[in-house]
Amino acid sequence: MSAVAQIAPRRPLLELDAGPGKAELVQLVARVKQHAGLLPDAGGLTTMRRAVRQRMLRLGLSASADYLARLRDTRDGEAELAELVQLLVVQKTSFFRDRQQYELLSQRVLPGLAGLGRRAHLWSAGCATGEEAFSLAVSLRLAGFDENQVGVLATDISRQALDLAAEARYPSERLAPLTPEEQRYFHPRPDGTFEAVQALRQMIQFRVHNLLSLPFPIPDAGGWDVIFCRNVLIYFDRQTVEEIIRHMHSVLQPGGYLFLGVCESLFQLSAGFELVSAAQAFVYRRIEGGARPAAAAVPVRREEARRVARPPLRRLDAPPPALPPLPPAPEPPPPVDARLAHALDAADRGAIEEARGWLEALLDEQPMEPRAHFLRGVLLYRMGADLEALTALRRLVYLETGFAMGHFYLGLVQERLGMPELARRSFRNARDAATRTQAAPKDLLLAPYLLPSDALAEACRVRLDVAGGDRR
Repeated sequence: MSAVAQIAPRRPLLELDAGPGKAELVQLVARVKQHAGLLPDAGGLTTMRRAVRQRMLRLGLSASADYLARLRDTRDGEAELAELVQLLVVQKTSFFRDRQQYELLSQRVLPGLAGLGRRAHLWSAGCATGEEAFSLAVSLRLAGFDENQVGVLATDISRQALDLAAEARYPSERLAPLTPEEQRYFHPRPDGTFEAVQALRQMIQFRVHNLLSLPFPIPDAGGWDVIFCRNVLIYFDRQTVEEIIRHMHSVLQPGGYLFLGVCESLFQLSAGFELVSAAQAFVYRRIEGGARPAAAAVPVRREEARRVARPPLRRLDAPPPALPPLPPAPEPPPPVDARLAHALDAADRGAIEEARGWLEALLDEQPMEPRAHFLRGVLLYRMGADLEALTALRRLVYLETGFAMGHFYLGLVQERLGMPELARRSFRNARDAATRTQAAPKDLLLAPYLLPSDALAEACRVRLDVAGGDRR
């Protein structure tokens, strides 16, 4: 047999079609949101199409119609949908990420847990591959806690990520953020990886949980003392975030702490929480006996309205009372272009590309519209298009020099682009504007994207400390 004949025929490359059309992608986005509450990341439909094509390659399917049929299958559809969701969630994490928050945990929170007189409970919601959960366990061990005094629940929507977390094995470069004292809790393995010691693993329980699913997990007795839910809420729309925050409030102990990511403080927290700062970081604390967030106003019933006291009747021959001066007419809100409203609606639905299109169409005709520049900058920042976001936000702060939130986002973009001096200047400008009040275009349209002035000033202080201090 010749050498040529012995060579096995090469397997032909799988030729995929272009992927689902726009209408099918929109339906898939809706189904993912219904299944997991998640919005595909800021890439929108493009990200969804890419994820579908990855699953088609893995399954050996060349036609997107066959893949969509698989999703509709009554036996395998839900399992396949879970696999698709995993490709849409960025499992980016690290040990002691945003270390200032762990310092706040150690200095402010853990001493209080030690004096509870009962077992304490912590929840790492959206734990990904486990680095956050093990960082919590290390912090607890260093504070003198053992598995009988405290427990950590680590949950995620991705079973694949949880399987990796439960193995508790990490390559050496993942341990770089740990101090020598912290590294003692990880033992080297023959294959060059490091494994968490049993003392850590005994503290942690891993479980699949979808933040859209009720009921939320809760300890056998009472509620959670600490919840870490960091860099997770960016995947949800505004209404879903409000629901999640309300449910977390309900499962927190009075006085319990909620840790969010630095940028996620932009999602407003209503009644029921107070801002606590320490160790160059801030965190939300459930007010003891406080109301639940975002409580609805109760209308007055008709029979109650009838009991309102009426003013006394005036005698006919009495002189008319002097009329009080009329208050100044409120400044009318600026007109809202329909395209701006469409962009906000699209952003809330997770249709980021659609929102971007509306904003760019508006800016083509009204290049001085500051609200459009702000929203465009925020969307570009979340998409990772930092250079474009930099341009949009620079234009915004030129048009609205007192817009604190615009300066803050500009600092975040500059920080990510490796411009520390410019970032410090932007954070200083944001802090100064926030202390003068939240100067922004005078309408309620942008309210969900704005941070309360005190929280924004605190966030700027934290970012300045991270960036090396307030050097002028």
